[in-house]
Amino acid sequence: MDFPHYAGSLEIRQDGKRPVLRGRFPYDNLATVAATGRVRKERFRPGAFAFSIREALAGRARIDALVGHAYSKPLASTATSTLDFEDGRDALEFEAALPEEGLQPSWIVDLLMSVRGGLPIGISPGFNVPAQLAGASELVPEPGNEDVLIRDISEAVLFELSAVTRPAYQETDLQLRAAQLERRAAADLVREAELWLSL
Repeated sequence: MDFPHYAGSLEIRQDGKRPVLRGRFPYDNLATVAATGRVRKERFRPGAFAFSIREALAGRARIDALVGHAYSKPLASTATSTLDFEDGRDALEFEAALPEEGLQPSWIVDLLMSVRGGLPIGISPGFNVPAQLAGASELVPEPGNEDVLIRDISEAVLFELSAVTRPAYQETDLQLRAAQLERRAAADLVREAELWLSL
């Protein structure tokens, strides 16, 4: 399971009694990843998550919105029709309908306060690039700096998008690095991805 440092943006709007968290995950932005002691950069190409989104919106798979990649801190899910996506040329946009005030667990209250307070909250995807997908990603040297490799990802299985708070670097306020996902959850998700790909 991968958690890159990516730019993103979050905002809150009100839909009746329910707050709605809107987010944007841009394509073609470089993220810095530390891999086996070597600096590596990574970027998603437009449409990299198209298969996962199609499957989830059709009810054949599930994508969750979480806080900090913790399945114990859910925000919304395609499984409950509280998470929706619009996959555009420049970015993957999503809307998460959160529980109304008075029914929100503490992590949602904390997240809403952080976003409203202007703290640097951004988006980080939990994804996997299955080995059996030939050409789904490739490593290319960075122009002018061959010691740094760029991992170009054209196809990936998206399991979740998380609101995260740890800035990774200074190009934008919302470049973020996420925490680790629980091992058991990651193994379950990889098995689920393999099932999707065998269809």
